[in-house]
Amino acid sequence: MNTSLIFGILGIGLTVLSIILFKRKRYPGEISFIVQECIDLFDSIVQNFNSISIKFKNRNINKDVVYLKGSFINTGDIDIRTDMVEENLLITLPEKFKWLDAKITNSSSYTNKSLKIIDNRKLEFELGLFKKNEFIQFELILEIHNEQRISSTKLLENSIKLHHRIADTKKVIKRELTENKLDLKVALSMIAVFLLISMLSFLNIDSDPTVLRFTDVSTNIDVSPTYYSDGAVKLKGIESKFEDDTTIEELLCSGKYKPKIFKLSEISKIRSILTMSRLSILSFGGVIVMIIMMVIIAYENKKNIRLRKIITDK
Repeated sequence: MNTSLIFGILGIGLTVLSIILFKRKRYPGEISFIVQECIDLFDSIVQNFNSISIKFKNRNINKDVVYLKGSFINTGDIDIRTDMVEENLLITLPEKFKWLDAKITNSSSYTNKSLKIIDNRKLEFELGLFKKNEFIQFELILEIHNEQRISSTKLLENSIKLHHRIADTKKVIKRELTENKLDLKVALSMIAVFLLISMLSFLNIDSDPTVLRFTDVSTNIDVSPTYYSDGAVKLKGIESKFEDDTTIEELLCSGKYKPKIFKLSEISKIRSILTMSRLSILSFGGVIVMIIMMVIIAYENKKNIRLRKIITDK
């Protein structure tokens, strides 16, 4: 395997990693939005029992009223202070949606934390001093416009917009606290296969095999033949520009071409690297990709467990 190409692959990976770390250093503040429950009150409860009705502010719940329980968590590297906030955190609904009620139900600290409905579509959160790993849990009632009759959770995920202007803080990240599963046996098996292919390809390059080629006697140019089913042969120069058409009989019996045994490395070292090492390089890259995937999934699962613990232990 070409060492320079291996270092090239590693260099690209390190470059991507450095960009991610630079971006995180530039915007150390981060707020994560987590939907814990999303219930269509009519479809989940009312429609199943004719004798049950649920009222909200003396009005019967219809099929477009949804209950949403969620949390904001400070998942960044810094505390968010009040002097950093130019515009408070907003949840904005699309047209034809409407906030009905909202309240904070739990928090790591209630100091200067509040929310209020500004208008039918805008809900404003005042975070106060929002320290690293703190959370704000809230419950919301809203009226949605669900013409497509898709899942309310999916509809809200695609519809609501989160906005703020807080110094040194990136856009709000929507997270699902689900466990990402990667079968360890399958992953290790794939890594083993990639490594085996890579090793075999590497050994094949180092074995320096021999091949039969020919030399054009009149020009002393080494040529490589391509054979066709009708007996025709196409000759191409290995190191020089040369092309000729002949037949198998003429190639072997006319005396115009002399057979010659070449070591593969003597034909073209560059061509050897580009062709025979390609599979080895791709296989090695596959191993790196699988390992990176396993590390990322393990990191995300560990982070989700920590976030789940933050909002459930209080």
